[in-house]
Amino acid sequence: MIVALGVAPLSAQSTAPAELFFKEGIPKIEAVEAALTSGAPLSFAPLVSEISRAVVSVEVVGKEIMQAFENGGEKRGNLLKPDASTAKAKGSGFILSENGYVVTNAHVIEGAEKVRVRILGDKHEYPVDVLAQDRKTDVALLKIRDDSKKFNFVYLGNSDQIEIGDWVIAIGNQFQLGQTVTAGIISAKARKIFSRETAPLDAFIQTDASINPGSSGGPLVNLKGQVIGVASAIYSPRSQLLSSGFNIGIGFAIPINQVKEIISELKERGRVRRGFLGVMIQEVNQDVFEALDLAMANMKEPRGALVADVLDKSPASKAGIQRGDLVLSFADKEIIDHSDLPSIVARSPLGVKLPIKLLRKLSHLNLEVVLEEVANDLTAKQTNASQLSATNIFGFAASEIPQELAALLKIRSPKGILVESVEENSVAAVAGLARGDIIERFDNIEVDKPSDLDRVIKKYTAEMTNSKKGSFMVLVRRSEGTRYLVFKIG
Repeated sequence: MIVALGVAPLSAQSTAPAELFFKEGIPKIEAVEAALTSGAPLSFAPLVSEISRAVVSVEVVGKEIMQAFENGGEKRGNLLKPDASTAKAKGSGFILSENGYVVTNAHVIEGAEKVRVRILGDKHEYPVDVLAQDRKTDVALLKIRDDSKKFNFVYLGNSDQIEIGDWVIAIGNQFQLGQTVTAGIISAKARKIFSRETAPLDAFIQTDASINPGSSGGPLVNLKGQVIGVASAIYSPRSQLLSSGFNIGIGFAIPINQVKEIISELKERGRVRRGFLGVMIQEVNQDVFEALDLAMANMKEPRGALVADVLDKSPASKAGIQRGDLVLSFADKEIIDHSDLPSIVARSPLGVKLPIKLLRKLSHLNLEVVLEEVANDLTAKQTNASQLSATNIFGFAASEIPQELAALLKIRSPKGILVESVEENSVAAVAGLARGDIIERFDNIEVDKPSDLDRVIKKYTAEMTNSKKGSFMVLVRRSEGTRYLVFKIG
């Protein structure tokens, strides 16, 4: 994992923060207020009636609608059959202000030539301008081209205050059937999902409120009528041949506090400035804990992020961070799991000194680091965050090595494929394969792109299905060099 990208909060980038163009707080809905005073409401109807007037259906027209709409995000299925020259796809969004600012997912409007929105009960179709989008967080900011009308808008809540088990409502244009309302609970917080479509700084809200194709960009609302998330992704079972693309009770929303930071940056600058730290990190598991003898440093259990490598001339290098350091906290925020570090870096300001606490050879060390802006977004090629890809039969997902990553790691001639995620207790996990590994040879066959791996894996499908036993070698490259892993079948 490379801790390279971050979102610089608006307050850290200017001496006088720009005036908020969206509303925070609790909307005044009398029926909802009365119900909440006596417990959970018997009906969501009053709440839905108020919020739905600020939810829009987003229609995108373009010669090439990106793969997001073909892989389940806004999949048209048999509902629409666009002709060969023009494609149409639909998602959702919600209005932030009475003058028509709209939030949706970046993947909803990607590749669009024209974007229009419709509002429930309004017979007009409003053209919109795409002001800016941030693929890294899958957030886009739109503006309705109509300054003569005052629009209904939502109130944004505080996603840091949500609790697992809270009731939530999702509103969106599911399956292009029109505005659809579903309800459920918050199933998990700060859910990190490492796949080729998501970023290391993701901390999704997981919900069982039904989210389906067309929901992308719609609001996730609490019982107070506040938007606390933006529907962005679903998990759908996937075999080697097909994916259902439908909700199975596992949906994900971007926390609204993260969205607030992003849209403020997008409105003010038209882009999100990214921070660059420049370290390769890995998990601190029980084996690492024992190998480093961390109990001698009064640590009771594995935690933190182990620095596997430090990039030359990076902020980390300038701060004195070294390979083998254990990062315990960054910007006064504790690192429990190694995946916490990218998220914390993402919310840290650029150009100012930030404290970082390390453990180096069992000695505690306090340093200061100044995050710099990275010129090129290493995730510029990120596409669809609408449906999370499943892993292959060995329990891992892989992709081509991005040219930007190869340049950053000083790999002149990229060979192999990049491991994006590894399922717990899978064949790959047992063998020791980890996210960030580069597979160069799979069963003594060179693999330079995912299709090469797919061809090799096909020969093992029958063996695993029939529970036949066997083993083979996989050559992987890590920061410390190459090593062979043994994949065992059966």
